[in-house]
Amino acid sequence: MQWCLNSPNCTDVDVLCQRMRTDINAVLQIKKWSNVNITFVRYEDIALKPYETAKRLYNNLDLEYTPAVQMWVKEHTRKEDILGNPHSTRRDSQRAPLSWIPRMTVNDVLEVQEYCYDVMQNLGYKLINDLVYDDNDTQALNNYTLDQILDTKYPLLDLMS
Repeated sequence: MQWCLNSPNCTDVDVLCQRMRTDINAVLQIKKWSNVNITFVRYEDIALKPYETAKRLYNNLDLEYTPAVQMWVKEHTRKEDILGNPHSTRRDSQRAPLSWIPRMTVNDVLEVQEYCYDVMQNLGYKLINDLVYDDNDTQALNNYTLDQILDTKYPLLDLMS
């Protein structure tokens, strides 16, 4: 994403977390003031549990989760586009959620946690503050699984019920 490399909206942790915080607060206000049906969806939920997440979304929208929808989800989350089209909607969705790990040091993650603690907590992301590590070690993160990073129940999910 070349267009994003020099923009604080894409690269500054504090800016990104503040935007997420503002979005979360706006959604909570809308929920408080109206009877609108709102569903929070994390990227990792869609990527790792596409069927369950799609069923939940369809249910919340009062739409039928048909075999055709299930087939579409399967075809678009199980394998890469054979032509390698970067704009394709076909991806192996299981690969992407942890792709940030080899690119970040423990210090990078701790910085994100410092700026985004409340956002991460509300969205069910666990913290790694107790990890024993070398400051620039990316390998220390490689042993983490999504079960160790994500809670299946999280505060914003409960607030939307």
